[in-house]
Amino acid sequence: MLIRKPGLHICGLILSLLSLPPVHGAESVLDVKIDIPYKKFVLPNGLTRIVHEDHKAPIVAVNLWYHVGSKNEKPGKTGFAHLFEHLMFTGSEHFKGGADQRAFFEVMEQIGATDLNGTTSEDRTDFFENVPRNALDVALWIESDRMGHLLGAIDQAKPALAPGSRAQTVQAGRGVLTAPTPDPAAVRPAVAQVAEVAKGGGVDACIPATAGRTSNISQ
Repeated sequence: MLIRKPGLHICGLILSLLSLPPVHGAESVLDVKIDIPYKKFVLPNGLTRIVHEDHKAPIVAVNLWYHVGSKNEKPGKTGFAHLFEHLMFTGSEHFKGGADQRAFFEVMEQIGATDLNGTTSEDRTDFFENVPRNALDVALWIESDRMGHLLGAIDQAKPALAPGSRAQTVQAGRGVLTAPTPDPAAVRPAVAQVAEVAKGGGVDACIPATAGRTSNISQ
């Protein structure tokens, strides 16, 4: 009868492991080189286009960065970068989005867009959406129209902070929270509103320096 002793197997395993050459984990991680192939084009108007191809799924990620943000604002006139981010969702000269931002999102969702939004930081404003491959031309047309033809669609009659819009919600919440003597009954829903916007909105709803000073916004 063959009697197996577990202890001997364990000792043999430990000795085998000890005899292996040392693995330099940190060095192997540092040696890994990340290579994401892309093509870069600079158009005559200065627009830089970077294209990375990945054919795992029939979708296209569109991401536009404008190199302007709250750092470009003058003292006493803050909040304009954030304001223009929201204006970009309200329609342009050829894409008649409507008085608020809902029309843009509804149209983009109808063509199958997902993960679409915009954010503002100190040094850039960006807009992004993922669209099916066969809807790329629509997404690029809307992006190009609001890039080149926004000014003609802005007038005094167009409410930039439309009721129900994220910007209006944040501003209304700030008005309650920064009052000299906040009303306790109004503070809780205001906090909830701003928190709800912040959850889906990223930096634009959370960074006061980016969104603008309350004293400037209220002028």
